[in-house]
Amino acid sequence: MPLPETLQLVHQPKGFALTLSQAWLQANPLTTSAFKQEVTQWKNVGVQLLVGQV
Repeated sequence: MPLPETLQLVHQPKGFALTLSQAWLQANPLTTSAFKQEVTQWKNVGVQLLVGQV
C-alpha cells in the first residue's frame, strides 16, 4: 500500500496529530478504522492521538 501524498505528523504537548489526505483515507477504509481504534488505545494510556484529513 503506497503512502498518502499528504502525510503530516506533529508532536503536541499531550500527544500527536496525524493528518492525511481525505482521498487516501476513503481509499483505505480498513486503515481508517484502525486509526479510530488507535485513538482509543492511546487515550487509554493517557496520550492524545488526533487523526485528521485535508
